[in-house]
Amino acid sequence: MVAEQQRRGRDRAFSLILASKLRPPAVAAGSLQRPRLLEQLNGGTPLTATILAAPAGYGKTVLACQWLEQTRMPSAWLSLEPGDGELPLFLGYLTAAVRAVFPRALPQTESRAPQRLTERELTTLLLNELEVLPARLALVLDDYHLVASAPVNRLFESILRHPPRGLHPVFLTRFDPLLSLDELRPHGELSEIRERDLRFTREEIEEMVTRELGAPVDAELAAAVEEKTEGWPVGLRLGLAARRNRGDPAALASSATGHFDDEHIHRFLASEVLAAQPAQLRRPLLMISVVDRFCAPLCDALLADGDPDAVHPTGREVLDWLSRHNLFISRLGGAGEWYRYHHFLRGLLRAQLEQSRATDVAALRRRAGAWLAGNGFPDEALDQLLAADDLRGAAEIVVSRGQRLLDEGDWPRLGRLLTRFPREQADRDPRILSLETWALMGAGGQGRVLASAVDRIDQLLASGPAATFPGQEDSDLGGSQDVLRGCLALAAGDARDALRLAERGLASLPRTRERQTAFGRALRIVSLQATGDYPAALTAAEDSSLDPVLGANRSRPWELGRAHAAWLEVDLRTVRAGAENLLTHGEEDGLPDLAAAGRYLLGIERYARNDLAGAEEILGPLVDDRAGSASIHFVHGLVALCFTRQALGRSAEAWVLAERLAGLAAERGEPFLLGFAQTAQAELDLHHGREPSCVRGDVPGRVVRRRRLPGRQRLLRRGAGRQGTRRRGRPNPLVRCRRDRQEGRRHREAVHQVRHRSRSGQVGRHGMGSGHRTGRCPAARDRHRRRRLDCLFRSRTVRHRRPGRAGNDSRRSAGPG
Repeated sequence: MVAEQQRRGRDRAFSLILASKLRPPAVAAGSLQRPRLLEQLNGGTPLTATILAAPAGYGKTVLACQWLEQTRMPSAWLSLEPGDGELPLFLGYLTAAVRAVFPRALPQTESRAPQRLTERELTTLLLNELEVLPARLALVLDDYHLVASAPVNRLFESILRHPPRGLHPVFLTRFDPLLSLDELRPHGELSEIRERDLRFTREEIEEMVTRELGAPVDAELAAAVEEKTEGWPVGLRLGLAARRNRGDPAALASSATGHFDDEHIHRFLASEVLAAQPAQLRRPLLMISVVDRFCAPLCDALLADGDPDAVHPTGREVLDWLSRHNLFISRLGGAGEWYRYHHFLRGLLRAQLEQSRATDVAALRRRAGAWLAGNGFPDEALDQLLAADDLRGAAEIVVSRGQRLLDEGDWPRLGRLLTRFPREQADRDPRILSLETWALMGAGGQGRVLASAVDRIDQLLASGPAATFPGQEDSDLGGSQDVLRGCLALAAGDARDALRLAERGLASLPRTRERQTAFGRALRIVSLQATGDYPAALTAAEDSSLDPVLGANRSRPWELGRAHAAWLEVDLRTVRAGAENLLTHGEEDGLPDLAAAGRYLLGIERYARNDLAGAEEILGPLVDDRAGSASIHFVHGLVALCFTRQALGRSAEAWVLAERLAGLAAERGEPFLLGFAQTAQAELDLHHGREPSCVRGDVPGRVVRRRRLPGRQRLLRRGAGRQGTRRRGRPNPLVRCRRDRQEGRRHREAVHQVRHRSRSGQVGRHGMGSGHRTGRCPAARDRHRRRRLDCLFRSRTVRHRRPGRAGNDSRRSAGPG
């Protein structure tokens, strides 16, 4: 099953990468060979980098493809587009390109790029893995200027400053990127091919004209062409194509313009190329230009305007004509299934299309969007439908695509998808609002924000179709809302209501809603334990593991729910088994948040057994491995490590770790993370008898409220708060709570409600709140609360202590409150 899950994970990741962008485009038959430039490229491979910089149409891509065909150096190709400028997406394509040559390369970069790592962390990780590639790899980055965003530039700035032995980047760009090229030139570490190098020489022009026109040319004509075109390859090809169609080679020299910019290119293309094409092809050429890339079936969809009397060529006929006449289209990949216009030709055709009154551009875009959506290209379909102002169709794509990303747990990509939809319309569609709420839940959103979002969805559903997005219907929203409401109920301490909502939601949710069903199952498991029926919770977890759909879910919600319920029940053996499974599957399947949950639960299990050294060994890797930092378990794991080191007598290290957590929270601007960091600092301050720093003003913000602190401070002083750490070797009181379970079983639900109704309302990563600790009678909880790692769940649990019980705490040395 593990191998199958890994295969599904790889297939799912690969489906998000456009494979044709990882292959060099096919070079047209009869393209001119340029030995002098190929020799220059070969000579530059030992250097740090190579750059081919020239305006469009100077043959950079063709030259690079010819070089890759004859070089013995391992090589990879990456065609770039404007949408590839986001660093996680760019790293995904870069990793796929490298893995096309070295299949096992960059494993850490592949697994961690979608997570919330800083740029510096991602760059360091990539450089280290590029350093150990099996051989030096030439990576060609075609159209680099289209994605020269600040993060990508900073990434390659680091690569050029600290060049890894395994990579030789080759930049194909229209202008110099914002990189420190001047630092490489004095040391001879940069190979450059510029516009002056790419211009056709007179000898090359003679050979080109002779090939294209099928007739020899004299030196005088070649000189005239060189003067007028200035050796610009695409300009020469444009002129040759126009004259070839007219059958007048000699007229080339008298009509070619001497200087080319966008305006001249458009005029030349319009008058000399498009005007020479057959009349029946001119309108199809305009209609196809509405998309960035096209294939024969997509062309058929665009050309099918619904008029039965209209006569037009098929998509295959249009592509065959364009290919046969070399009419400025490029093949994307060697198979030849997908094509694109030359950028200048596409710009001209689109300008003419917008000015044409005979063509409904919006209808064209709707047809393109429908075909792209139905054939597995939802991102491109969404672009087309939004450009056509077809919000209903765009909403359908956002909902279907968003559900898939939600099931996969791809929170960053889901967030980017949702931000593309207009905000005003999203606020009217409960389906999109529901996806946003689940995305917020997955990112560890705060309880009040979640409650507000759930209320808004309920208002839209109660208002009827008139108040919601036009034409929207989704019966699945009721079950999804029940699960969300159940998570909020459990966070508020109403376990019975949470159980009722979880069961009702599961009854109405279809099995295809994997993520919502997973949350519902986990919620039911924890709610059963919270209501005092722990055996039923274990049975529910076992049933979920045997479910053919949920059992194969990579996030393993049933395992997580069982481990949480076991911890709340002080069933440490079950906690350990579940935590080990979570950690193993999280590392094997490349799921950092699942691995963080396993480390957290396994760490506190060892702490509960008084194995402090073992707890530190398990929790320690979380300090340097922040791939799962979006998970609430990562935060709890760091707080647990703080108090583990405090218990080991290393208070200074514990405080440094708490400050590091606060710095990470401030860097990312996440209030819930900052709250845990400040609470951990307050716990450490109070343990040493100091006023908490967040109250003194040393730490910005007041997440820990002042009114909550005096009671806890008195309890610490009344106990052994100034006596340092626990004595080693003493059995942990948490284990002895097992004797109290029978006595306190009838009090569970009442205690659960009283304690959690006074809480702040935050909900953890997995929706049921990591802070639910039931399963002990009030006497047992009062007797051992000082020893129970309260901070590991919410850190703010100094409430409802019964007076007169602190004396029990004073008989043993202080632990991490």
